[in-house]
Amino acid sequence: PIKFENYHKELSKNFKEKNLNISFLGRLHTELQEERSLILDYLEKNFDNTYFKRFKLNEVNRLTLRDYSNILNDSKIIFSPSGKVWDSVRHSEAAIYKSVPLISKPYCKLSSNINVTEDNSIFYDVKLLNNGFNIVDIDQLSNSINKVLQDEKLYFNKSNLWFQEMSNKNTLFERAKYIVEIIKSHLNKN
Repeated sequence: PIKFENYHKELSKNFKEKNLNISFLGRLHTELQEERSLILDYLEKNFDNTYFKRFKLNEVNRLTLRDYSNILNDSKIIFSPSGKVWDSVRHSEAAIYKSVPLISKPYCKLSSNINVTEDNSIFYDVKLLNNGFNIVDIDQLSNSINKVLQDEKLYFNKSNLWFQEMSNKNTLFERAKYIVEIIKSHLNKN
């Protein structure tokens, strides 16, 4: 969870004002999540108007929060792969800037009953095949991305539903309430 108020927010750009179709800024963590490189390479080869910045593990020359926020605000779709775990700060950052998250299908129970659906995101699934990862349905992924990029109403619906999901369930305050309820339920059992 993150504090939405910590992020630089000028007026959020609408669909037609956003110049980037897809963006990703971050480390690839290939030792943890090989799918990141696979998906990123696919996106880079098959979509235009993208911005991908891969940081090395110990790289310190990063963007300022303002510059980073401006790129997110300029993106229709934010590639938000799993990090060390499925949950990623980018999931919430996509919501802050009313972008559609391109996210991996959840492979664990999500806290606060977060719901990842085709209505609020674009998600993909990967599988291990011949000692490497492959996208389960590459055509479906491509079609889902293209539909969002070509249909302002679909983009608006998905990005707003994602914003509602994150702001109602994945802020620092909402996550703290979730943890308190779990503690209370365990205390009541004793």
